Amino acid sequence: APRAGQSIIMTKWAGMSGAWLLEQEYHEVFVNKYNYDIAAAIAGLDQYFSVTREAAAALAEEACFLYDLSESGVFGGLWEAAQAGHTGLWVDLKAIPIRQEVVELCDFVDVNPYKIPSMGALLIASEHGDRLVQTLKSQGIPAAVIGQFTQGNDRIVMNDDEVRYLEPPSGLELPKGGQAR
Repeated sequence: APRAGQSIIMTKWAGMSGAWLLEQEYHEVFVNKYNYDIAAAIAGLDQYFSVTREAAAALAEEACFLYDLSESGVFGGLWEAAQAGHTGLWVDLKAIPIRQEVVELCDFVDVNPYKIPSMGALLIASEHGDRLVQTLKSQGIPAAVIGQFTQGNDRIVMNDDEVRYLEPPSGLELPKGGQAR
């Protein structure tokens, strides 16, 4: 389980599989409003859904905890990881990797991209965050240190000077009127 003081690393990008499903559902209307290239970029995200390579790399670097974001999305995964380690956490929202296409689509359907599934992305707890990020990048796997596990129970996401406290996941965010599969 994660321990206070460890770095929180995230691989790839927030909201990948959630955006991929939303793109299928809203393809026509989205393509008409934006452009085909953005929709095509989102439709191509499924090539990133496997986490086998980064999991192997992380374990080789003695990462002590891996959490797959395919069910929970980023915010849910952060909460679950902190629960597992009985820790708090501090995360910089701007450090969480996200693709602009995903932001555009999520804005369009009014969902929070950090609360939709992100199959293909992992959260990793490690004593050696920067080193692990370099190792992953050297293998062609996008990764970033997004924060740290902390003492206590506060689970904080900072956005510039704005402090936000994570809440327990209450299920995944869906567009108004959308259905979960």
